[in-house]
Amino acid sequence: MADDQYGGENGVMNNAQYHEYHHHQQIPQRNIVVNRSGLQNEPSVSVESSNINMRDFINELEDYVPTIPDAVTMHFMRSCGCDCSDPRIVRLVALATQKYVSDIILDAMQQARMKGLGQTKKGTKETRYCLTNDILEPVLKEYIFENAGRLRRSIEERRSDVNIPELKEKYEAWWAKYEAWTAATATNQPKETLAAAKKAMRDQQGGLLGALALPNFVHEVGTKEKAMLKPSKHREYLTQKGHIRVDKKIGVVHLVGYPVLLRNNLKDQLLEMFEDAVLVSPSCFARAAILEGVNVPMKDFVRFTDGSDNFPTTYLVGHSLHSLVSLFVRSQFLEQKNKWPITVQSAGASYYAKKGVVDLSYSRQRLKHCVVSMSVNDEQMDTFANDSMNKIGALLDEGLMLDVKARKVMGKELRNYETQAIVFEDKGLEVARISRIGDYISRRLNITVDSGNFVRMTYVETDVDRVLARLIDGLVDGKDVPKNIREAVRRYDIV
Repeated sequence: MADDQYGGENGVMNNAQYHEYHHHQQIPQRNIVVNRSGLQNEPSVSVESSNINMRDFINELEDYVPTIPDAVTMHFMRSCGCDCSDPRIVRLVALATQKYVSDIILDAMQQARMKGLGQTKKGTKETRYCLTNDILEPVLKEYIFENAGRLRRSIEERRSDVNIPELKEKYEAWWAKYEAWTAATATNQPKETLAAAKKAMRDQQGGLLGALALPNFVHEVGTKEKAMLKPSKHREYLTQKGHIRVDKKIGVVHLVGYPVLLRNNLKDQLLEMFEDAVLVSPSCFARAAILEGVNVPMKDFVRFTDGSDNFPTTYLVGHSLHSLVSLFVRSQFLEQKNKWPITVQSAGASYYAKKGVVDLSYSRQRLKHCVVSMSVNDEQMDTFANDSMNKIGALLDEGLMLDVKARKVMGKELRNYETQAIVFEDKGLEVARISRIGDYISRRLNITVDSGNFVRMTYVETDVDRVLARLIDGLVDGKDVPKNIREAVRRYDIV
């Protein structure tokens, strides 16, 4: 890890909102103490955090009149399979529910006050606040994230091995050092004190890195295994025709003739398909902090340096999710003045670490079409994902006559940043992928709207070179040139 880059101006280390998110949401809490004034009708029992007399507390519940009537509580307890006639237990459940709801409302009220959403009545100092869904939704989500079950499910679905209690302990140790460093910075402490606080924080960075490595929560996963991969014949065919040159030393392929025309035609069709998206030209390089924010293995990419000792840790990624989101680090969008969802696209070479197989499907340099959509809510995000799935499915199946099948990936196949993914596969080869990300990346890279909420992301990636490889396989098997690309090349060029 590159400490300087990681904690730099745009690094995750300076995103306090992200740390709050991890501190209160990503890692389940075990001992939470909440101090607040009592609710109306709560029992007049003084419960100290130490030396609790549980028997007296339970007995006093017999005289307690909860806000939620006993009949209502018993009805929902029975619906959950719990049939209990003891009024003390019924009222204990009601009390816990009241406290849970009141904490949410109090938190939402604080959010409303901070955003200045109240209306002051004329002639008085009384301010009334209306708790809209826009305020309550993120607060509710924050409380849901405290549920260790969601994190445990995400870990189990992905078949990962993470010791959650141990990781929580390490992260809290780092968080304490982080707070000490920020406090020292805010009070203008001497340079020696600041340096010592920063060193202590870095000594505990294992807790932060462990928390950063935690994957996104799982939304939905499939149950169908990936189909067996059918070997491709495109490299032998194109080599025989003189249309491809393989450079095994650096792991790339070079096309000549009609395959280049086909590839450019496919790229143009994909760009036209998402004509509402803004066409951008992102940097082909990404800092280590970006890859850590997206949570992808850096070993999968090529490290780049100019040879100097102070050159920041940088990787060659090309057109990809990482290069697109790097355009918006620490960005804030105006919710009322933008057309949502905000969508950007790019098309060009994507780069990877060297692999053993060198062809159109596995070359370390492949042409890809990439789309990132940013939405203000889950509904917009899911609508864009469904529309993209229909568009790409129609192109691959009806337009190019490929033998593609859409499949919802299993938990073990999800990438760390994905909450759900749909892939299009042709005989076991993945040619396109639609990733539902939610606010996982935007929280880590601090991408928000002016209301303070984090944007929701969808990522759509089509591997143009793999589509081309399967098209060539079809020609080898005797299929006709798809009508969709017939005008791009002359038929006798393909023979």
